[in-house]
Amino acid sequence: CYTNAAALRARLQAIEGVTVAFAADHYHEFVIQLDQPVGPVLAGLAQRGILGGLGLGEHFPELENGLLLCATETKTDADLEEYAQALEAQLRERRDVR
Repeated sequence: CYTNAAALRARLQAIEGVTVAFAADHYHEFVIQLDQPVGPVLAGLAQRGILGGLGLGEHFPELENGLLLCATETKTDADLEEYAQALEAQLRERRDVR
């Protein structure tokens, strides 16, 4: 079954600075690692009205730049693309500032 989570995961893997943390199968949730701190990225997404996921570093120090994402079947292809584009823009903006 190809879920929205699988579609989003595939789309996010193409973004510079994003890697999938675990290769195991998943259903609606998966973890990505960013090449920068998740706090400012999540704040930037929130300014765009996007709930960007759950930063995992507080709970799992080894996943300091980890982000737990969930995409259920309530999301449309347009929703997934909007998230991917917003995340990519946020990472690029933060990278340009550094």
